[in-house]
Amino acid sequence: MAEGGRGPAEVRDTAPILPAGRSRVFVAVALLVAFVIRAVLAIRIGDTYRPLTDAADFDRLAASLASGHGWPATAVPAAVGPTAFRAPLYPALLGVVYRVAGVHHYTAALLANAVVGTIVVALIAVVATQLWGRRVGAVALCIAAVHPTLMLYGTSLQLEPLLEALLLAALAAALQHRRSLHELRWATAAGVCTGLAILTREIGFALIIPVCWLVWTGRPPPGRTVAAPFVALVAAAVIVVPWTARNAVTLHAFEPVSTSLGVGLAGVFDATSFHNHANPALWIPPWTDPAMGRIMLDHPDTTEVQVDNELTRAAVDFLAAHPTYFGTVIFWNTIRLFDLNGTSGALFAARYVPYPRRLTEAAVYMSYLLDALALVGLALGVTRGVPRVIWLVPVLAWLAIVLLSGNIRYRASIEPFTVLLAAAGAVALTDRLRHESRLR
Repeated sequence: MAEGGRGPAEVRDTAPILPAGRSRVFVAVALLVAFVIRAVLAIRIGDTYRPLTDAADFDRLAASLASGHGWPATAVPAAVGPTAFRAPLYPALLGVVYRVAGVHHYTAALLANAVVGTIVVALIAVVATQLWGRRVGAVALCIAAVHPTLMLYGTSLQLEPLLEALLLAALAAALQHRRSLHELRWATAAGVCTGLAILTREIGFALIIPVCWLVWTGRPPPGRTVAAPFVALVAAAVIVVPWTARNAVTLHAFEPVSTSLGVGLAGVFDATSFHNHANPALWIPPWTDPAMGRIMLDHPDTTEVQVDNELTRAAVDFLAAHPTYFGTVIFWNTIRLFDLNGTSGALFAARYVPYPRRLTEAAVYMSYLLDALALVGLALGVTRGVPRVIWLVPVLAWLAIVLLSGNIRYRASIEPFTVLLAAAGAVALTDRLRHESRLR
């Protein structure tokens, strides 16, 4: 909510929300602190860092792009030919870093993550200010600057900082549209950021409904038209369609972004994960399950699209034969996603990302505190007056994540919203305690 108690839809200002005077110094210092912490982490980790699992594949793709060899062939087991297994934006960004600093220059890549992570901190403060005013914005800025979980995401060659930045940028632009006298400028920006988020990870599709709703309802009738959401959709499509067209030409199939769904589903909807009583519904590489492995090995020299389709079909068939397993997957992946079983899940995932152990532990414990503050904020009604559709983003992100997996890394799409609610909750709780102390 903007200053003076007016909601975003009621404010009209041609300039974005920017600090002034001492506030500007405060913001600059907070962002400098955020960057220095992240940069120090990057430099300390960079010399000994070696990418694993997903990070190793991002490294492979980026190295090929930086070396002028273009997008390389698939690395999916049993598949041959071109690949669209990874969404393209983060490998492309990493390729630019390698082009400038040198291939496999991990310190430079981690420093790039530090820059993007600092932008995430700034955007959290911007969105908090747009929703609740500058007090909450300042608190959100301080929390985000030192929150270990947000730092953690930048300590590996992973796409999470970029994804967070684009999710927040899309929402900030959509909210700014509600304040601006410019009819379509911010709606276009929101659409572009949505498209870029989709090309970072398909979870960016969760932005489409919130962004379109925000830019449409930001102006009361008769000023409200379908022009703004239409422009936002077109802008997003303009960003995504070239990659979709590339996939159609090279893969001879309609693949909007990636061919990773089958591997994701088959890694959890399989007999091995089903019978894993120690870690129920834990995702595994599908080729390590005997039945899923046979599906892949029995079809040698198949394309990535065919492997994706076969694994998706097998996962759906397995779920149809075990329908109650769906609830088991949702439950246990939610437990793991929010570390409700302690630090064990996060530390297990940290070995394969990889993440630093001590920072991972600190991230889990700090997240507990912020979760508590967020719940306090919800109890105190901090979401009143805030467009409810904003919270659809973390809800859709949660649903998409827990269908496939759940650990601290995948919480990146949700953690900024926890910080926002925690900041609002901290301010609301402080105000409530001050009010009660005056009444005594």
